[in-house]
Amino acid sequence: LCGCAPMCGPCGGCDGGMGGGMGGMGGACDVGGCNTGYCAPNRYNITGVCGVRYLELDDYFMYGVDYNGGSTGYLNYNSDVENKLVGFQFGSNAMYRIGCKWGVHLNSLVGLYGNDIDTHQYFVSSTGMVRYASSGDVFDANASKTDVAMLGELRLGASYQATCHCRIYGGWRAMGLTGVALATNQNPNQWLTASQGSSYVNSSGSMILH
Repeated sequence: LCGCAPMCGPCGGCDGGMGGGMGGMGGACDVGGCNTGYCAPNRYNITGVCGVRYLELDDYFMYGVDYNGGSTGYLNYNSDVENKLVGFQFGSNAMYRIGCKWGVHLNSLVGLYGNDIDTHQYFVSSTGMVRYASSGDVFDANASKTDVAMLGELRLGASYQATCHCRIYGGWRAMGLTGVALATNQNPNQWLTASQGSSYVNSSGSMILH
């Protein structure tokens, strides 16, 4: 999108053509004895990014109670969810070069996704699967839903130009998600029937991963 940075020295000459500086933006090479560095005036560039991304987010939660007294046993509530996100994203990768080989990076992405959600909830006790008192149905609910989700990503890092064609990069990444199903959000205030449990999916969850 802007900026250019032709390589100098063994990675490409600066005498005419691309090496001489694109559109008059080039400059003197081998500045400060850096014969494998970038041409000095071109220290900043930004590149656009776009494409399709797939992200899978699985979440599991179990709330267990052990009891004793008149009898001894346990009662465990389990919630397991799976989010499969597919969507289009766009953003930019920015780099500022420090010296001949080092650089700092700031990258950002944002996208809109379709989220295919599957949930599974069940109660297990020391005597087996828990059942509804009204109907006798087993509390074992599977439900599905398709919804819209959003994802934003920010990366901050540094790189080292090890060779002409190899760059070593390390950094910190944070991703913000909204419109996802989380395991702890699936239990409603009151379970009434088995059919209600098999049709309930809460996809209003948000989280930050880093």
